[in-house]
Amino acid sequence: MWRLSWEYAQDHKRAIVTTTTRLGPCQAHEFIAIGSTAPSLSPQMLKRIEAHLARTPVVLVIGAAQSDKLIGIHPDVISDLQSLADSVFVEADGARSLSLKAPAPYEPVWPAATTVAVAVVGIDAVGAWLDPASVHRPERVAAITGLALGELITTQTVVACILHPEGLFARVPPPARRAVLINKVKTDADLAAANEIADSLASHNSSLRVIIADVNIEVVKIWR
Repeated sequence: MWRLSWEYAQDHKRAIVTTTTRLGPCQAHEFIAIGSTAPSLSPQMLKRIEAHLARTPVVLVIGAAQSDKLIGIHPDVISDLQSLADSVFVEADGARSLSLKAPAPYEPVWPAATTVAVAVVGIDAVGAWLDPASVHRPERVAAITGLALGELITTQTVVACILHPEGLFARVPPPARRAVLINKVKTDADLAAANEIADSLASHNSSLRVIIADVNIEVVKIWR
């Protein structure tokens, strides 16, 4: 998300970064807290965000700040934010920094205004055990893939987590385009596993786009 916003700024565009769930303080730089969970923004808040964007190309907007987390905004607020920037990047789910998960029934919190939905998985999940040390909500992964808790995760486990109706794209707004980012691909073995996942996904859904990468998330504070 930060990497995308940085690339927008490099192209002289304005970007808003936000979340409909929550962020850890370590995931954020400066931010504007709207101080509300209302489904729309006041004209005063819109002007404040617009003024900030006039000074810096990337703005993080949150609902409120607490000592251990940054609380997200109402998903309907995204429609207001889209009028202020060239693009709005939204974290709609979290996995506690683990490489694989299956969402709970109330996740992900996709905004209705979503145009591109990106599901992210780490290739290092392949070959790991299906347990809480390696997977977020392992019991949900077991339920939708048929893999037993404690068994080894395979490439087909990852494919099932992506394609299942209650998998990573659960509840995504129908008009949104879908893409999968297979991240942390560092070695030839990683690449072979990622390609196996991509080929399997393509055989089931030709419209699903797959990106294989090792994304560098260390981004400079470009507004300095």
